[in-house]
Amino acid sequence: MRRVYASTEFVVWCQENELADSNTFLLAAEGSSYGIVVDPGSEVRLVSEFLQQAGISKVDVLLTHGHFDHVCGVAEISRLFSTRVFMNPDDEIHLKRNNFYLKALGEKRSVDTFEYLPFPTNDEILKSVQVISAPGHTKGGVLFSVAECVFVGDLIMRRKVFSATVPGHNKEQWALTVRDIWPMISAHKHVFLGHGGFTTPDELLVENSELRLLLGL
Repeated sequence: MRRVYASTEFVVWCQENELADSNTFLLAAEGSSYGIVVDPGSEVRLVSEFLQQAGISKVDVLLTHGHFDHVCGVAEISRLFSTRVFMNPDDEIHLKRNNFYLKALGEKRSVDTFEYLPFPTNDEILKSVQVISAPGHTKGGVLFSVAECVFVGDLIMRRKVFSATVPGHNKEQWALTVRDIWPMISAHKHVFLGHGGFTTPDELLVENSELRLLLGL
């Protein structure tokens, strides 16, 4: 995993996944045995090896949404570590259909089932993470705000808007959501994307003409 951000409170590492070029992120304090994994993807074995080498034994898995490229590593992490998995139940439908999606794309791999919990309203361990509802890419999509960092999943892309053919994508809802929460996103210094690594709000506006048009900029 590649170290992409560090503060006095926590460090963020990124693992780029082969399947759909999605990103998995790990947040942990230096020397801590606890970490947060966002969207475990196809390279979950590399993530698991990194966790073991770092001495991280307790993991909370946070899912921005339920598409296969963001959840296909959840089952393996759950088998190897003391793990809680959190997802918006509105995306349950994708867990049931992910293997169909993969087959339709000609992929021979499959997504193992896993148990998850809805995001808690009060949790001492996750008190530093703000979960923000962000429907549009999927009905149950969410963002995670942690200090000056925001993890946006697939709500916003680096250079384009996701195609309306993506399962669960609602273009009208997506537009409403982005307009509504862009002030919150832009208040962060660092934006971590579901695909394409990480960036800043200003860089997103420069690179994504569709986003500028939507925001009237």
